[in-house]
Amino acid sequence: MYQFPDSDLSRMLDDLLQKGIIELPPSKCIEEAGKTNDPKYCPYHRVIIHPLEKYIRLKERTMQLINGRAIIIDLDKTAETNCIIIWYEHCQSAHSLIEELVAI
Repeated sequence: MYQFPDSDLSRMLDDLLQKGIIELPPSKCIEEAGKTNDPKYCPYHRVIIHPLEKYIRLKERTMQLINGRAIIIDLDKTAETNCIIIWYEHCQSAHSLIEELVAI
């Protein structure tokens, strides 16, 4: 269903954050922010709720960015290196999709 494997979602999130395409929402539970070893820890929400790979809404928003050509993933490079490279292109549709993703 998705153009990327679940195992790459964490690296994709890091790349999207680093490039300023998305921002993390405020943490709702500061006490859980450092419990990254818990299997249900979500680095997007920074709480123990679900593993990032199970966060459907982030996957859907990422697919919207891909389908809207706001970001482009290099699937050939992914197969070679087991990571996903994301390019960010400035365009009108990218801006609105990014705003939606930040609102997650």
